[in-house]
Amino acid sequence: MQGGNRCLMSLNIVNSPGALVYVVEDDDEIARLLAITLARAGFTVRSFSSSTSVLRSAIEQRPAVILLNDSMSKTPSDSTQTPGSMELLRALISEPSLQALRKIMLSIRSTSHARILALDAGADDYLTTPFSPKEVVARVRAVLRAFNTEVTPTLRCGTLLLDLDARRVWLEDRPVEVTTTEFDMLAFLMKHAGRIVSRHALLSELRPLEKKAETVRVVDVYMRRIREKIELNPSNPRLIVTCRGEGYMLRKADPAGTVEERTGRS
Repeated sequence: MQGGNRCLMSLNIVNSPGALVYVVEDDDEIARLLAITLARAGFTVRSFSSSTSVLRSAIEQRPAVILLNDSMSKTPSDSTQTPGSMELLRALISEPSLQALRKIMLSIRSTSHARILALDAGADDYLTTPFSPKEVVARVRAVLRAFNTEVTPTLRCGTLLLDLDARRVWLEDRPVEVTTTEFDMLAFLMKHAGRIVSRHALLSELRPLEKKAETVRVVDVYMRRIREKIELNPSNPRLIVTCRGEGYMLRKADPAGTVEERTGRS
């Protein structure tokens, strides 16, 4: 998994109708053809005639696949805000929350040199125009199938790793035994790494606790048990910090894998 030292989530994308596909194409006719073709195949499609807002939208909506015209270029009037095709491709690849995104480059260039440049830059596939509608759908389905066989659903933050399928926890490559409730609580915190999660939110997430109508303070009990299993010094935690009067926060890891320090919290 790329960027494994950050707090990342890597999930299987089900190759089924309704998956969101982005089309980034400045040729209106080609964009319309792609949108109609993919919609008829059951995909949800969003088209962009400019690359300006693609990255921000992708982070918010998490598309399954992006079809990107490799000739999208900056214009003199907005060169600081509109990334070119390769710049956008690199930005998508480097964004931790978009590791699941599959990227297909569209091009009028059929040379092996152009294909190699795109694939080496991180594209998952390369499609030249003119193309048949059936081939477009087949290529989209193919990259989704390949992703499903290569990636397991995991959460990682620094040296802490959760396998969501097997429901297992590792810390510095050693297994950590946790209960079902402890696993669910830790997974919820990791999905919201770097953000404060209230006790009420944790309690609502943990349905077995909710059914027992226990108070939010029971969250503190489970948090103490989790810290005893993953913290080097549970009385002075570095991974999961208490934000007094607010809740808990699992600290993010920086690019070197070091947990970010925050002052005023313990």
